[in-house]
Amino acid sequence: MTRFDITDLDAFLSTDCALAAVQDSLASFKSVDGRKWIESALAHADGDAALADWSRRQDYAGAFASHMEKGASGSTSSYRARGLMESATMIRVLAGGGALAGKPFDWAPYEGSTGYFVDSPGGTRWDIAPRGRSATDWGITIAGWDYPDYFTRDLDRAMCVAEQMGARPPYPMEACVWEPNLDMDD
Repeated sequence: MTRFDITDLDAFLSTDCALAAVQDSLASFKSVDGRKWIESALAHADGDAALADWSRRQDYAGAFASHMEKGASGSTSSYRARGLMESATMIRVLAGGGALAGKPFDWAPYEGSTGYFVDSPGGTRWDIAPRGRSATDWGITIAGWDYPDYFTRDLDRAMCVAEQMGARPPYPMEACVWEPNLDMDD
């Protein structure tokens, strides 16, 4: 996948954006043993971070994800910051266990329909419901918007993604791309 499709989190680590973020971060990752292990895991996956077995070394995966999040904090490029943040999130999700940050949310089911919601400790509303491009997609909606911000293939992964996004450092404001307010009545 060469397109920067941030919404499809299952495919995100295979995008050029994610691969660049991983390679950039790997060059500055201070853990020599961690860097060697990640290079080996990537080599076994033909360079595709989505196919690397991050769960084999959750300690290195978690440390590397933290390193990527710190790199995003200092970025002024929206493309680079999102690549680092979303890559770090998915590395944590794929590694599981000791690589995970924060604590699980206390999800509640919707009344009368399929889906779950939670107001995270930071006050952000998260909704997860079966909606997307296929019958198996779960949409992750942040802050009560009327459409999902992200998609992933199963409920457990969707919940873990939301929990990891809720635990990560804030997105750097310098990298936000603000659209001008357009008056559509003219």
